[in-house]
Amino acid sequence: MTSRTIEDYRRRNEDAPLDLIRQSEDWKPVVRLIDGWAKEKLGDDSGYSREELDHWSGTLGVRLPPVLREWWRLAGRHPFVEPGLLPDNSKFLTPRERPLVQNELLAIAVDDIQTWSCNGIHTDFLSEANPEVHGINGTIGPDDDLSLTWYKGKFIATGLRVPALIFTTLLHHLFEPSPLIQDTVGHLKIDRQGLRGGKPDERLVSALGLKRFPNDTIVGDIYSDGLDIIYWWMRGCACRTPEAAELVRRATRPKR
Repeated sequence: MTSRTIEDYRRRNEDAPLDLIRQSEDWKPVVRLIDGWAKEKLGDDSGYSREELDHWSGTLGVRLPPVLREWWRLAGRHPFVEPGLLPDNSKFLTPRERPLVQNELLAIAVDDIQTWSCNGIHTDFLSEANPEVHGINGTIGPDDDLSLTWYKGKFIATGLRVPALIFTTLLHHLFEPSPLIQDTVGHLKIDRQGLRGGKPDERLVSALGLKRFPNDTIVGDIYSDGLDIIYWWMRGCACRTPEAAELVRRATRPKR
């Protein structure tokens, strides 16, 4: 009997086994981030059950795409996820929240509560198994930034998929930093050459053998050694151990 892939389950609108979700290429970066950097690893009770998601989907009258159900089943209740990353901002919405669907957007991660700037799935694409993420910014529109791809004159086509949105949102834990990360984690600010028009430090990337996170989006370039160093050129370097921090210091030390 041929084993089914996670894409097979998505196409059939069925929930994949949790083990298959954890091992999928889409979710590996998220699993490694939580298991490697958070104080608590993922467990069987870290997410919501299928029955809970079915109930809330029916209550809201909204179809929850398979890839979004995967996220909530994987880690929706994990302490790295549920409390929010900053007070009233940079937080994930839970499937039981009433404001989940507003202004034609099923919100997943809220950046700013006051302006309701958030990222999620536009209701036009809820029928898809793995829909693209769209964003809404309460302070700007198409006339304010022509470089962005706008949908219906209001929504920003980010190029993200749900796992990549989750990964980049969770990274804020490492760069604030959060009390939920391991005590050894440190954050080093390095020269980022300005946020607009700047470029990642290719010397640092080369010296440490970092690999680019494989998602070409508007959120900025993210690199990692896959274990102890995450370099988000817009924010700096997060180092999981003192040894990793020393490697970054050496690589960024000015040449004499």
